[in-house]
Amino acid sequence: MKKSLRRVADWSNRNQGVLTLLALIVAVYAALPFQSLNTSAANTFLDKVVTVLAYDLRIPVYLVIITLVIVLLYILFLRRRYLPQLLTLDFLSGRWKNTWGTPGNGGSEIALITKRGEYFVDDVQRFTVEDFKYDPTKKTVTFIKVGLTSWDNRKLLNTLTLENNELLVGTEQGYPIRYAKLP
Repeated sequence: MKKSLRRVADWSNRNQGVLTLLALIVAVYAALPFQSLNTSAANTFLDKVVTVLAYDLRIPVYLVIITLVIVLLYILFLRRRYLPQLLTLDFLSGRWKNTWGTPGNGGSEIALITKRGEYFVDDVQRFTVEDFKYDPTKKTVTFIKVGLTSWDNRKLLNTLTLENNELLVGTEQGYPIRYAKLP
């Protein structure tokens, strides 16, 4: 139950703008002045039918407009959420200074990452970068560094925040790590 309530609260917080817009649309709809039907100006039966149809059409037209706005917002939300990846593995290609751990208890290395995901340190390929993903809504990059030798069969999950195109900060298997792009 708590988990469901937490999900609803998280969804509400993420979609606060959409919910506010929906509330405004409902408020505008409620404030629309629907006058009573006045057919006294209609002389013929056909004029009365047109007057009734015109009045009855006002309500559905507003509902259609409101529905179209809601559908459009929902489509835009889905499109923004599931945009094709803006960054690919090519983003990582180049030289990076990789710093891990905490000050006094860590290390650093200069790594060269190729467009094919090969991870070199001191001209020796140590890892292969696999399963690269970019989430534009959270600005996070995730990938797995897979060791290549029989004595190094590690699979290190990197979860990084894109600070800018030159800096990635986050964790590698729970330990702090930082990638700074070098010229």
